[in-house]
Amino acid sequence: MAGAAEALEEIVGGHRVADRLRALQTERLGRFGLRTILAEHEEELALLWDSGSEGNPADGETITNERGRADRRSSAGRERNTDQQNSAGSTASSAVRAIPFLDGQREPTLRGIFAALLPFEDLTTLAGALDSSVPSARFETARALVLLVGMPRLLSTVGSGILPHDRIDRILPKTHLLSMPQLHLVDDFIASLDPRLSLGRYTAKVSEFIASLDVAGPTPAQVRRSRGVRLYRGDGVEGCLSLHGPLPELEAFYQRGRAVGRALLRNQLEALDVRGLPGGGEPASAGAAQFEHVDDRSLQQIVFDLLTGAVPRTETSVEVRGAEGARHTVRVSCPTRGSWLRKQASVNVTVPVTTLMRMDERPGVLGGHAPIPAETAREIAAHGTIWNRKLTDPSIGVVLDEAG
Repeated sequence: MAGAAEALEEIVGGHRVADRLRALQTERLGRFGLRTILAEHEEELALLWDSGSEGNPADGETITNERGRADRRSSAGRERNTDQQNSAGSTASSAVRAIPFLDGQREPTLRGIFAALLPFEDLTTLAGALDSSVPSARFETARALVLLVGMPRLLSTVGSGILPHDRIDRILPKTHLLSMPQLHLVDDFIASLDPRLSLGRYTAKVSEFIASLDVAGPTPAQVRRSRGVRLYRGDGVEGCLSLHGPLPELEAFYQRGRAVGRALLRNQLEALDVRGLPGGGEPASAGAAQFEHVDDRSLQQIVFDLLTGAVPRTETSVEVRGAEGARHTVRVSCPTRGSWLRKQASVNVTVPVTTLMRMDERPGVLGGHAPIPAETAREIAAHGTIWNRKLTDPSIGVVLDEAG
């Protein structure tokens, strides 16, 4: 038992060291981002402290000074922290939401602002130094800035080993809609909590305090400007495509797919535009009396196949050259065949020839960075139309100069 206790103590000690190192890395990453932003965007950054109420920093006052003022206010009122937990609403609602929306900003949050202000050149340098991608470096640096500038006391407490790092992981996602003054209030509130509280109780208390804040959601205009698509690549087998933007458009898009899927499952083919029937290629009315739906897919599977197989299309504006003010709205859609589609929207898979020949089960690579199982690589390759051969050094795997 003594040996097990010592092993457990070593595990706990190593975990605490890892937590402190993560906090230290976050602080250094945030300071790197802060220096790069202040070099070019100090005025834009000062907007984050404009709460629309009295006591705002004077024009041109730096971030460090304002956070210092917030710390002094917190020290002066630390005796009232216990009362603040019971009457959080009256205290916290005084800090109104003030998150501006800047050019290039992709989400109406503080993290979105930091991400928009970070210079691309510095992010490229950082990504190279960390052997990471630029989007990943942007995300991590923006996240570190939120902690360093908005919640420095929490970051410092974790860095000193008083709190484990899981407190940051649980709390930070709950604060993404808060303004800078509100984030400072949360940081001060967290400092008043007993660090011995369990993770569940700790998170619950912080959530209750955040719920008491006067938090307004993003405006419809901000949501529309921040609309976009993100692809999360998993382990090469599974991924997630996320659409974020105005809810009405997303709801309509989702319901259209479900409507077609339900019609198929109910054998209501007469309501659909059916092609490929015997006797001709033109659309035909396929009533239930003539045909019966025998697809064994579930509704969710049908909707997935419908949406992933849909042809992208949208409306855009064009101007007639030489005719001032002659603007027209046209419909454009992705071509379903031709060389353009093969060049611009192709799915590239790199797979060893021994895998294709079923001599071994070496994995393939999707898009240049996502490993995929051998069977998946063979399935994709079976439908490939363009092949490129690469010769590599068998000892180190480096592509040789000889033409394939």
